[in-house]
Amino acid sequence: MRTHDRDAQQVGREGARPFRAGRAVGLNSHWVTHLQRIASQPEAASAGPSQEAADHAAQVQRAAVNEALQSPSRPLNPSLRQEMEARYDGADFGGVRVHDGVVARKAAGLVDARAFAVDGHIVDGGSMSKKDWAHELAHTLDPEPAVGTDNGAGLSISSPRDRGEQFADAAADQAMSRSLPVQRVSAEGQQATGAGHQHGEKCDDGRHRPAGGDRPVQRVATAEAAAPGRQDGITAAVQRAPGGTAATDERAEERQGAEAARGESLQLHDHLRNELHSGDVEQLTAYVRHLAQEDRPDIYRLLLQRLHDRKADAQAAALQQVWNGAEKARSARRVPVPKDLHFIWLGGAPSESAVANLKEWKENAEESDWTLNLWTDGNSSAFKSLEKDFGGHLKLRTDSDKFVKEKAGDDKARRKENYDLYKSAKSKKAYNLSSDILRYAVMKEYGGVYMDIDVAPGSVQLTAAPEVLMRSEEIPLLAPRLRDKSSVNKELDRKNPDQDPTQGELEEAATGRYRKGVLGNNFILAPGSEFMSELLEKLPKHFADLKEKYGDKVIDGDLPGFAPDISGPAFVEKVLKLYTGQHHRVMEQPHSTAEAPEVAISATEFQSLFPPEALEFWKSLGWVTPESERQLDGVPGLSRTQSLLRALKMKK
Repeated sequence: MRTHDRDAQQVGREGARPFRAGRAVGLNSHWVTHLQRIASQPEAASAGPSQEAADHAAQVQRAAVNEALQSPSRPLNPSLRQEMEARYDGADFGGVRVHDGVVARKAAGLVDARAFAVDGHIVDGGSMSKKDWAHELAHTLDPEPAVGTDNGAGLSISSPRDRGEQFADAAADQAMSRSLPVQRVSAEGQQATGAGHQHGEKCDDGRHRPAGGDRPVQRVATAEAAAPGRQDGITAAVQRAPGGTAATDERAEERQGAEAARGESLQLHDHLRNELHSGDVEQLTAYVRHLAQEDRPDIYRLLLQRLHDRKADAQAAALQQVWNGAEKARSARRVPVPKDLHFIWLGGAPSESAVANLKEWKENAEESDWTLNLWTDGNSSAFKSLEKDFGGHLKLRTDSDKFVKEKAGDDKARRKENYDLYKSAKSKKAYNLSSDILRYAVMKEYGGVYMDIDVAPGSVQLTAAPEVLMRSEEIPLLAPRLRDKSSVNKELDRKNPDQDPTQGELEEAATGRYRKGVLGNNFILAPGSEFMSELLEKLPKHFADLKEKYGDKVIDGDLPGFAPDISGPAFVEKVLKLYTGQHHRVMEQPHSTAEAPEVAISATEFQSLFPPEALEFWKSLGWVTPESERQLDGVPGLSRTQSLLRALKMKK
């Protein structure tokens, strides 16, 4: 022990042993992975399970550890890092990465540990004390390689008697015995009471996601032979810390109490990848201040709604005061939405009702600085005369086909796939599908306001339109899904589907649809939009998946009827949910997988992500007009649902 005590005294003064935290680490068939852990229960002799069961358990352990090391990571919380660097006499823990959440807790539990460390990566089992953090951080400073006993599947598990564990324990004892000036302690520092930070099982930060492949770790070796069922010749070491206490009912109750004090999970990450809880007052306050500095009112509104939904009204009110009092420098990335109205008409001359609607918009725009753009694929005399009648308030864009070919995607392959689908849809008179592709390309490239040609001004006066500032990655303001009189009357709970709604009733129906998150794509407001890029990126595969599921004959046989599922509202909602995980720090559901990702957001929350001033102004549009009753996907015959069900039965 004197040797270890002497070594521990030198930790920090000599500086941290170099490690490559943050780069790819994980178990593979060439390298030894060394894991050091704090045992959650002492080793005890037992008769043990059958050899087959033991082999299976060893494989499960190994797989869980590998999955944890490949999960997303984050740096130490700043206050904990500051304290521990002071306790270790100036050591630098800036490269340490922390893995936590469902995957990490599962791995730690399977190896009977509260935590383990690998080459500068710490896997947090969710119940670490501050001394546990000191112990794990000491492992990153240990100048000597670690050893352990192979569990039979290439994962070596250490004993508290091992040199490395004695070194870490002695270093932690000495570090924690030091007196430090009073300083604020992070959420991780508070984990002595069990209030462990918990990530979701998956998150979208791929920067530090470990991956397989050869890499130097704390000890390199190769087993002479691989055990049956394991990867070729790999040995991995897991070291156990001495003095680990047994998991008891008291600890479980303590953890439950601490988790209750943290409140409910908000299923959101902060900017440091920490999971937010309704009771984490300090963490929530810091995050709201960060959102103010970052100029992200959209994420702040979502956070506030989630607090209200969880009956944490007092916390929401306190955070609202923090937000109101915070300095909010306008980000250069938030730009004004262009004052351009975009309409589309494909497939011949526009109908009389469509022209009448455009003229109403022309009159509305005359005293404003808004410009009307009509995107079409024709150059007939009807369009030329329309442009003449409208004067300078209408720009006729007859290059739609060329525009889709050049702009409907961020790479050449995607542009070709979308253009081919666009042409196929036009050839089959599925103009609703082809116009979807065109509108996404227009809004990606230019931004502004897109509207279907059947949407009227209603109560909207363009001269009073507010300036709307948005980032390109924000979710666009989308339409309430009101496609015709029937949908309006359904929202208003009327028995007569053919009753003509008043403008006030249209606004009431729109408010109801927004509240429920029943959205459409017949209105889009955004600057040049990354969300539109995402739609164009995912559209070809989504279309291929539908054809794979229901059959080419069914889908190709009725492209106009299936357009809402291929490229319309159903498709938009699917992409929208995943997009919030990437750009709004919404966590994935615990059962989410890479093959079937599911983000923890409900349709009722979309409204909070829309700019409120834009939502309030534009929801007064005349969402339904006589032209709205001419829906391409409303042809007689089998309903879309009936057609899909029949197609599935035929495939079986």
